[in-house]
Amino acid sequence: MTVSRSVCCVFAFLLVWTIVGAICVSADNVPIAPVERDLFEPKIPPGIVLELREVPEVVHEVRPDVAFRMRLAPASTYPLSVVNGEASIAVQNNFWIGETEVTYELWYHVRRWALRNGYTFANAGQEGSHGNAGRAPSDRRYEPVTQISWRDSIVWCNALSEWLGYDPVYTYRDQIVRDATQTYACDNAVQEYRDGFRLPTADEWVMAHRYRDGEVWAPENYASGATDDWANENATQTVAWYVSNSGYRTHDVGQKHPNLLYLYDMSGNVSEWVYDQRRGPANYGGGFLDDAPALTVAMGLDTGAEPGDVGMDRGLRLARTSMLRRPTPDIRIPDVQLP
Repeated sequence: MTVSRSVCCVFAFLLVWTIVGAICVSADNVPIAPVERDLFEPKIPPGIVLELREVPEVVHEVRPDVAFRMRLAPASTYPLSVVNGEASIAVQNNFWIGETEVTYELWYHVRRWALRNGYTFANAGQEGSHGNAGRAPSDRRYEPVTQISWRDSIVWCNALSEWLGYDPVYTYRDQIVRDATQTYACDNAVQEYRDGFRLPTADEWVMAHRYRDGEVWAPENYASGATDDWANENATQTVAWYVSNSGYRTHDVGQKHPNLLYLYDMSGNVSEWVYDQRRGPANYGGGFLDDAPALTVAMGLDTGAEPGDVGMDRGLRLARTSMLRRPTPDIRIPDVQLP
C-alpha cells in the first residue's frame, strides 16, 4: 500500500510539472501554441556565439499551414553609446517583435485577404531578391518579402490586424489607413496606441538589436547577436547575411544565429522599415548587399528613406504593443490535488 501510494505521488508530481511547462502564457494571456522550429534552427559554429536564454513567445496563425512567432521585448532604457556613456533612450512599454523578418509567404496570404476586403497596395511584393513578384509562393517562400514601400507596410499591418481580430494601428483623421496609393494619408498616418500589428518604432528596433539582458547592452559597432565588432568576420558571419557571405541574394529567414531576444536577421538579409516619428520613414539593419559596418546601429540606420521607396534589399519586421506592463509572462499552475 505504501509503495503504491508513493508511486502515485511521483506520477502526480511529474504530471503537474509537465502541465506547468506546457501552459506558459504570453504577457497578453494568450496561450502559446507549439510550432515546429525546423525552419528557424540556426547552424551555429562552435565557440563564437552568445548563450541563449528563454524568451517569452507567442505564435499567431493566419492559416493552418502559415504562422509566425513573436518574442516579448521588455521595457528598457539603453545607452546611446556603450563606449562613450552618452545619454540614454527609454522604451516605456513592453512590446512583441517578430522573431524573423516577414516572409513572402506570410505577406502573400495576408495581401490576398486584404485585397478582397477593401485594401489597396502600391506594390505586390516579391520573394526575396530574385523570386516571384505578386504570384503564389514558390520554393523561395521563406525568404523575406521585398520590393514593398513603407506605405505598403503600414497598410499591410492594418490588414493583418483586422484579419486576426486586433485593432488596426495606423489611422488618418480617425479612419483606418487602407490604401497605400493614397500617399498623403499614409505619410501623415498616426500610429495609435492599440493592440494591432505595426512596424517597430526606431527606439524599439535599436533596443531589440542591442539587447543582452536589460542591463548589459551590445556595443553600437556590433552586428546584432555578434560576440565582437563588425571587423571580426567570423563573429559577423555567424549572425548576418551581407555582401561577404550572401552570394548577392537574400536567404530564408532564421538561418543565422539569433540575438539574445531570439530575433533572427536583425542585421543583414534585408533592411527593415521602422516608424520614426521624429525623422519619418527609415530602414534599419543593413541588407545582403551591404558591407559589415552597415549591419550595426552605429552606421546601419538609413534615416533618409522616402515612404514610397522600394528595393530588393528592403523588407519589414512586425511589432505589437503589449497592453500589460510587465516583463515576464504569467505562469498559471493548475489546481491538481496530489494523492
